[in-house]
This record gives sequence, structure tokens and C-alpha cells, in this order.
Amino acid sequence: MLWHYRRNDVKELPEEVAYFVYIITYNDGKKYIGMKSVWTTRRLKPLKGMRKNAKRTKLTESKWKSYRGSSKLSKGKIISSKEILHLCSNKRTATYLEAKTIMCSDAMFKDEYLNANCLGKFFDNAMEGLI
Repeated sequence: MLWHYRRNDVKELPEEVAYFVYIITYNDGKKYIGMKSVWTTRRLKPLKGMRKNAKRTKLTESKWKSYRGSSKLSKGKIISSKEILHLCSNKRTATYLEAKTIMCSDAMFKDEYLNANCLGKFFDNAMEGLI
């Protein structure tokens, strides 16, 4: 299944895009909002003659095209649509936009969303102390 951005199919992303914020919708109507990195860094062994702890890295494209979401509650669910909400050039912007989208849509408290936390700091079951 292809990703969609502004009602267009996405097969490739521009080079300057490092992260994107997405929403995945499943066949049962449940949704999940998240953030995905487009690139991964892989550590390589040092070349012959280099110091033992010399750092060599290789930047490769992540498996974002076949990505199915990071929620444990979505395991085994069938995806009906994958939509990119925001394209970002850095992690800080992507993190902010993911948190804003989760908070503004009230995703942690609505049954239609599978999001159980935001930023790993705000959890749906810990918000019971509101007065």
C-alpha cells in the first residue's frame, strides 16, 4: 500500500526530507498518529590501518515505504490508508508536529485512536488526576 500526501501517491520523497508525521487508518476505523525517520545510519567496521574505535557510518534509506506503524495495538490489523501529514527536514520539527497533532486531535483519550502516549511522557492512563 502506498503512502498519500495531499491526495497524491508517494513513491519517493525529496532528498531534504528526513522525517514525516503520519496517520494510519485501519479497516476497523481505528487510527494511529506517529513520526517516521526516512534515513537510518548504520555503523561500519573500521578499515584496515584505522584505529580500532574509529567511527565509520553509512546513511541508507529506511523501510518507510512498507512501514506499518509502531503501535503494539495495531499488530494483525489490516491497513486501509496511510497518509503523510507533514514532511520535515529535522527531528525537532517532526517531534513538535507529531505532539501537536496528537494533542490537538485528543488522540490519547478518544477510542478511535490507538495512541496511548505522547512523547513517551504523557500517558492516557496517567491523566486521571485532572480536576
